[in-house]
Amino acid sequence: MMRRTYLKSKIFILSWILLFCFSCSDHNNDTLFHNLSPKETGIFFSNDIVETEDFNILEYIYMYNGGGVAIGDINNDGLPDIFFTANQNENRLYLNKGNLKFEDITGHSGVGGETGDKNWTTGTTMVDINNDGWMDIYVCQVYGYKGLTGGNKLYINNQDGTFTEKAKEYGLDAKSYAQQAAFFDYDKDGDLDMFLLNHAVHTPESYKSGALRSQRNQFSGDRLYRNDGGKFIDVSEEAGIFGGAMGYGLALGIADINNDGYPDIYVSNDFHENDYLYYNQGDGTFKEDIVSSMGHTSTFSMGNDIGDINNDGWHDVITLDMKPSEEKIFKTLVTVDPYDVYQLKIGLGYHHQYPRNMLQLNQGNLFKDISSFIEVGEYYGISSTDWSWGALFADFDMDGHKDLFITNGIPHRPNDLDFIKYTSNEKQKQNGFSNLDMISSIPEGKVTNVAYKNTGFKFEDKSKEWGLDLFGVSNGVAYADLDNDGDLDLVINNLNGIASIYENTLSEKQQHNFLKIKFNGPEKNIKGIGAKVILEDSVITQMQELNPTKGWLSSMDHNLLFGLGEIKNVNKLTVIWPDGRLQQLNNIFSNQTITLDYNESEIPELDTLTDPKSRLFKEVSHISGIVFRHEENAFNDFDYEKLIPRMISREGPKIAVGDVNNDGLDDFYIGGAKNQEGHLYLQLKDQDKLFQRVESSDFFKDRASEDVGAVFIDVDNDGDLDLYVVSGGGEPHQDFTMSDRLYLNDGIGNFTKTNTHPQLGFNGSCAVKADFNNDGFPDLFIGARSIPGSYGRYTQSRILLGDGNGQLFDVTARIFGNAINLGMVTDAVWLPESLELVVVGEWMPVTILDFKTLPLVQKELANTSGWWNTIHASDLDGDGDLDLFLGNFGLNSNLNPSPQYPVNLYTKDFDNNGSIDPILSYYKEGKEYPFFGLDELAKQLVAVKKVFPTYLSYAKSTFAEVFPKEELIGAGRSQAFTFSSIYLENDNQGRFFEKKMPKALQMSPIYSFATGDFNGNGYTDVLAGGNFQANQINIGKLDASFGYYLEGNGDSDLCLKKSMDSGFSIRGEIRDIKVLNRLEGKKIILVSRNDDTMLVFLLEKK
Repeated sequence: MMRRTYLKSKIFILSWILLFCFSCSDHNNDTLFHNLSPKETGIFFSNDIVETEDFNILEYIYMYNGGGVAIGDINNDGLPDIFFTANQNENRLYLNKGNLKFEDITGHSGVGGETGDKNWTTGTTMVDINNDGWMDIYVCQVYGYKGLTGGNKLYINNQDGTFTEKAKEYGLDAKSYAQQAAFFDYDKDGDLDMFLLNHAVHTPESYKSGALRSQRNQFSGDRLYRNDGGKFIDVSEEAGIFGGAMGYGLALGIADINNDGYPDIYVSNDFHENDYLYYNQGDGTFKEDIVSSMGHTSTFSMGNDIGDINNDGWHDVITLDMKPSEEKIFKTLVTVDPYDVYQLKIGLGYHHQYPRNMLQLNQGNLFKDISSFIEVGEYYGISSTDWSWGALFADFDMDGHKDLFITNGIPHRPNDLDFIKYTSNEKQKQNGFSNLDMISSIPEGKVTNVAYKNTGFKFEDKSKEWGLDLFGVSNGVAYADLDNDGDLDLVINNLNGIASIYENTLSEKQQHNFLKIKFNGPEKNIKGIGAKVILEDSVITQMQELNPTKGWLSSMDHNLLFGLGEIKNVNKLTVIWPDGRLQQLNNIFSNQTITLDYNESEIPELDTLTDPKSRLFKEVSHISGIVFRHEENAFNDFDYEKLIPRMISREGPKIAVGDVNNDGLDDFYIGGAKNQEGHLYLQLKDQDKLFQRVESSDFFKDRASEDVGAVFIDVDNDGDLDLYVVSGGGEPHQDFTMSDRLYLNDGIGNFTKTNTHPQLGFNGSCAVKADFNNDGFPDLFIGARSIPGSYGRYTQSRILLGDGNGQLFDVTARIFGNAINLGMVTDAVWLPESLELVVVGEWMPVTILDFKTLPLVQKELANTSGWWNTIHASDLDGDGDLDLFLGNFGLNSNLNPSPQYPVNLYTKDFDNNGSIDPILSYYKEGKEYPFFGLDELAKQLVAVKKVFPTYLSYAKSTFAEVFPKEELIGAGRSQAFTFSSIYLENDNQGRFFEKKMPKALQMSPIYSFATGDFNGNGYTDVLAGGNFQANQINIGKLDASFGYYLEGNGDSDLCLKKSMDSGFSIRGEIRDIKVLNRLEGKKIILVSRNDDTMLVFLLEKK
């Protein structure tokens, strides 16, 4: 009791110190926001918590989650009022008196709630639940854990400044681990229903198979309540809402995500459980399908928000996590799972998850009636904001683009590795060492909040410039135009600190335009919750949806504010009410508040989406006749080489195209994986399927080899195409299975293996056909990928000359001499006009080999060293020479090299155990650091933990401190300067000029390009695709591509077309795209995917 009294006294004193500091108002006239002092606003609220020996962060994992904010006009005077929840103390209600002055009316209003050690209050939302025109307040509380006895409260507005608690009367007195609630009309019957989000605590039941998430737990299972005439009925089971013990629900978002007119639900779940994305089926039920919609999500998902950040008419989603950007903090914390644990979770029914913020861009309904998202948080620069709670999309600078604000900080970091592995164990061994003593030894986690400006291309950190970089612990946050000046102010609920009221001073600093929308909704949803508003003008189109509950434990004001930038009037405003009725206004002047009235809406005419028949590409895999499915074996590269950034064994399959039976139609061969034969398919004429497989006993006999490249080549000059197949895959200890293979064609598509070629036995990558010596017979370049087990080391690629009689000869030594040293080759392309071979690879610059003279001249394009996957040649600009398309690793990962700050690879047997140790490094804030954490590095170099006995000592060390100069003597160093996929324009004078590919193509690794005049306008168009999953877990799946179609205009410019419009939409890991000629000028597009089926698209020539 003495300890608890002492702690309470400390917090009381600290609060007054903070109050004194804040009372000296934080007014920096140069910042967009001013943090007003309590003296100015009259708001003295502080969410102070007291930890005891029995109730603390070690006993209750959500001790530091903080409280929420609800904003709404409770007295209908046109000014938004503010309600704060406090975890252990009284909630507070502040009446807006104008000019950002507030009056505390908590005592009079009756909304303070219960206090004491039996109550723990969490989220809150305002809602006019009885549709009397007055805002009511709903409050969530935790019940049933550690003796907590609180239940959810519903405060009904008495219209005189007082409230009466009536949760039981409405059926909303839920008793659970309640976190937050959202009101919305899910069944479109006109009234508001409620979704209740509950969190979980660690129990044996929460660590079982994901299949058990459908078994309902009374405390942690989320709930859906249907409004039946003013009484709320729990319909969770029949509606398809999960209720498992592993439902660590932390945040809740409502929006019509797939644009079908029905509100959907996004739930952020902590720890190993998937986030939930519930698609409203329109029949009173929901279908959860996060796995089909998002390739991966946050691990420890916390706050979320839903909004259209790129103004394309589709809702995007952000989820927050706990990844710090500061290196010395990041490497002291529990982060990613080991690869085997990660795979175990996948096997137990959990989705791909990584511990960082995720920004999911909605690509529309590419596959039937659910949305498909690409995750681009790393590219947009918002992946690592530390211990983050609340996220809000809103246009704070009123330029027409939604910005992003994030609240951050935690009193102590319970995931600190030194505490978990050392301090806690040692202190537990000491008699009498209490929980509170242990907590005091956990490092603090106070950090600054973060504000990002949406530039239209990325998010730019404006925290300091906007005055929003408050240092401390901030949780719930809400925005509203508190002073009715046409911009958004911010209200933040701080933990153990005075609440922050931020005035947006935009209206004082610069001329801006806005439009504020209020709603007069239907009889049972008078505030119009769920209404969608679309503004259209010549410059920009914006969309917002009125769903007040969002962010973290909080709800916004019940109106919408649009920033218009320099736009003086809006051409068209469309409101779609929750029941589908529609209203349109034209030529609306800016800088005013308008009220949209449901009674002025009408039933719309049937709208039509893009007609699939009008799409250029039609997927016809089901009638293709292709039965091939690429099937990777269970080999795990990381078991043999623990520190390589990504697996080499997952780079197939490739496709070779040619007319093997001389019938005028293109046929193809697709390579098999390890222990899988390749398949040959002949194209058919005028039949009910496109292709017929031709089986080969020799292909079957060679199935132990992994096919990584293939090319058709008339090696014996008999007028038909033979087949050369490159073996590889990166697995060590393979002996004969690494040998390349040559198969001779009998003229009608039957192939027989021959040995009339050099028996190359290295880990290959590609085969490129060309006439290198200009003798009229085709030759081959065979790319060497790597030396298995020695990542970063490589053998020599080869030149094989053909004699026209079926023989191939290795003349590499004569042609390359001692001057050519390529690297880890992945692909190459031949330029016949200039007699040049352009070669790319991993850790390689773009390299040009000039075959006009011997010995060859090798030229490297400056600052182009990257992790190149593919190169393709085509005359994009129609000037008669071949331009180049190059696919790189992409810019959407935590590795972002530049010539000044490269990604480095050091290779050496550092521990003298007979094997090469590949050590990856990168730069942070201008300093070079080892890429991997202490535990990961110690799996390869055990002795490192003797040098760095704590995680903090390692985290503070630069690369030079971990690997001093003397350690690097004899080490090889490879560098990557760029991960951008690029286009190289050929000027026909022996020079290439680099141009960046469109932003979308930088979101994921590119593995293939194909070109042709696909739309029939006479200009070259481009198809591209990629993705790569088998990266180290601290890089994660790179899957932000559904394929790309870009239209050319005869110049070097390309116009990216949406997948939803073009029809070229592909899930999975694209490895190759090939264009085949068909009858009457028609085209077939083949797409190979790693560990998956092939896809076939028909292209009708326009």
